[in-house]
This record gives sequence, structure tokens and C-alpha cells, in this order.
Amino acid sequence: IAIYPMLKSRSNLLRQFESNHFELFEGKRGVAVDVGYIGYFSRANICDIAGLVNGREKARETTNERMAGCVASHPDFFFVNPAKIDDLRPYLSFNDWQACSQTYEFKNVNSFNHHYLIVPRASAAEICREVSNSVPLKIGIIPR
Repeated sequence: IAIYPMLKSRSNLLRQFESNHFELFEGKRGVAVDVGYIGYFSRANICDIAGLVNGREKARETTNERMAGCVASHPDFFFVNPAKIDDLRPYLSFNDWQACSQTYEFKNVNSFNHHYLIVPRASAAEICREVSNSVPLKIGIIPR
């Protein structure tokens, strides 16, 4: 019974991804910590901070090495939660980036966390509108 709310939430999340237009990122470079949905629906080249899908060499790196490498790859977008934004700050200031106001709730059995699509400030209004019919937010006002 404890797993039912999680599965229901994941079903809603899947519908959310299906209705958004992540195909805008096809062939582009993204950075994510949860790569499944964003990788599938965007068909982007995802740099996985968790080190699960980019091969054994990347899996052997420390998280800090992977974060530095992902940022150095000059991504077109990030798909991360607020905690990961904080972790990435030593490698990227996020001054030239904004988060789309649409959130993506990843619910687990005993917890949940919200992920945000983060895009370059210069094109944030257009990208947020096209992908999720949302508006850009300053990174600093994202709820923790």
C-alpha cells in the first residue's frame, strides 16, 4: 500500500513529460542527475552527474569530477533539483541561467524532490514557453 502513492505520482509525472515539448532539446547537450525521463523525452546528449549512464570511466570519477566535467561540456540546459544546483555552484555561477517555473516532482516511497529545467537567461522566456508553457524564474527564488 505504501508504494501506491509513489506509483500514482510517477504516472502523473509521465503524463507531464508527455505533454511538454522536450523534443526542443533533441541532439543538444544537457546535464541531469535523474536522466531517465529527461533523456528519453528530450533525446538530448545527457551528462549524468550520478555517473550511471555515461560509461564505466565516468562512473569511476568522483561526483565532483563528474560535475566539473558536465559543466565544462558547455550544456544547453540542466535538469536538476535545488540541492544539485547548490552542489554545482562551485563550477557555475548560474548568473546567466534561469529556471522554468514548471516543476517536475519525483516522488519516492518516503520522500520527493522537485526538478527544474534550467536554461540560458537570454532564451529562457522562449524556451520555457515552448517546452512547458511556463515562465522563467531567477535561480535564487527556487524553493529549497
